[in-house]
Amino acid sequence: MGIEIKNRNFHKNGKGDSTELIKIRLNGKEISLDPLLLERGYYEIQRQWKKGDVIEIDLPMIVRRVVAHEKVKENAGKVAIERGPIVYCFEAVDNGNKVLSRFLPDDMIFQPVFKPGLLGGVVILEGKNKKGEELVAIPYYAWNNRGNGEMSVWLPRLLK
Repeated sequence: MGIEIKNRNFHKNGKGDSTELIKIRLNGKEISLDPLLLERGYYEIQRQWKKGDVIEIDLPMIVRRVVAHEKVKENAGKVAIERGPIVYCFEAVDNGNKVLSRFLPDDMIFQPVFKPGLLGGVVILEGKNKKGEELVAIPYYAWNNRGNGEMSVWLPRLLK
């Protein structure tokens, strides 16, 4: 059986943007993953399969800042936030009714928080920095479902 690892942050050293590793378990027992065996995005598990065998895969969903390509002049000096493969955005409804005049400080730390009552269940990102400034980001796919207001994926970067 082959397991496709399509995580662009997973490298041959077995690590993404942090020390978190992709974990694969077979019937509850962790399989040791040798990054050198990753071939074109696939790991192969060879064994005699039995009815009831269970494979579990844990992929790290790391929150990271993204910068636009240098040729995208409109986003020069701005950053966006992603968690795993999901792009997030900032909506006015979560951020004091203003987004377009906000900055994203480099020292802002985002924590994922599951909100079961928001649009049927959504993981938002709550950000806070040392000065106590706060920002909330929601997945881009979920925006514009709570009324009209400003929204932005890209915010100007504020150096600490």
